[in-house]
Amino acid sequence: MNDKYEIQMIDWKDENLDRISKFTTDIWVNQGLDRTYDRTKNWFENQSFDIQPVSISVLDKNELVGWLLLVKHNEHEAEINPWALGGHPLINTMGDKDVIARLLIREVISLIKNESITSVELNHYTLGTEEEKIFHNVYTNLEFILLEQTCHMKMEFKTSDEFTYNLPKNYKIIPIKDVNESDFFSCFHNAFRNSQDPWMLEKSDDEIRSYFDSTIIKSPFPLIDNASIGLFENNKMIAFTVVRESHGEENGHLWIMGVHSDYRRQGLGNALMNLIKSKLKVSNYQTFSLNVNLVNTLAFQLYKKHNMKEDWVQNCYAWKKKE
Repeated sequence: MNDKYEIQMIDWKDENLDRISKFTTDIWVNQGLDRTYDRTKNWFENQSFDIQPVSISVLDKNELVGWLLLVKHNEHEAEINPWALGGHPLINTMGDKDVIARLLIREVISLIKNESITSVELNHYTLGTEEEKIFHNVYTNLEFILLEQTCHMKMEFKTSDEFTYNLPKNYKIIPIKDVNESDFFSCFHNAFRNSQDPWMLEKSDDEIRSYFDSTIIKSPFPLIDNASIGLFENNKMIAFTVVRESHGEENGHLWIMGVHSDYRRQGLGNALMNLIKSKLKVSNYQTFSLNVNLVNTLAFQLYKKHNMKEDWVQNCYAWKKKE
């Protein structure tokens, strides 16, 4: 323990949002971001959580010098500073940045060791800054692994765009909202247990089930019904797409797409991409986006073939509880 600093841990509902909003806004403005106190506080006030997050702060003589928010997505998985918070701990003292970051991350690990949480993640955009190198050293020294590099890809629809998709006549399309959840999970589990996605391969069956329930089935972002489908041959679900309104106005974002391992190399990924683009286009969406793990070269090449352009790259670090 570093005697210079005091660590404070409280439930998010009890946090002083004025203090946190001002501190966070000042850091973002110093980073060159267009942020205001009112917008930051409004964002904090509008967040809703099924499980109460924990706010962890580091104080120097009662002055806030660093903090992070630990969000529990479900009983097994948590994330540090998710979404607009940017992943990294928020720290305003450059000289002690590594020390403060270590204190914050160690406190997270200490907390979740006594809970049912089995893994905690941290996602951040890659910028190549000196600060990023400091954080990387902190994470790896505390046994976080760089689990994946995710590339955000996007395309804009043109007025002249026309998309057609061809599927065998014996295949049946059912809206994903009407698919039996057991059938959906069975296909989902098979698709990602037999994939090139290290993020999914690292997860236990319990973690996969929790992720499916809390992120795939349940989401605050509206489902785009006509682009979100289950594909069946007879009574067997063989593929699926989930597309939601997120990542910008008038944008359809591919939440997830999968093909059962028995039906790969038959052009289904290509057909499903065309189906999604066709449905989004006729529904007057202006853009289409998705995220792909760069290790998954087959998926990355498929998306490039469909004129998806690389936008940004995000690193995902993960700490897993030892059994």
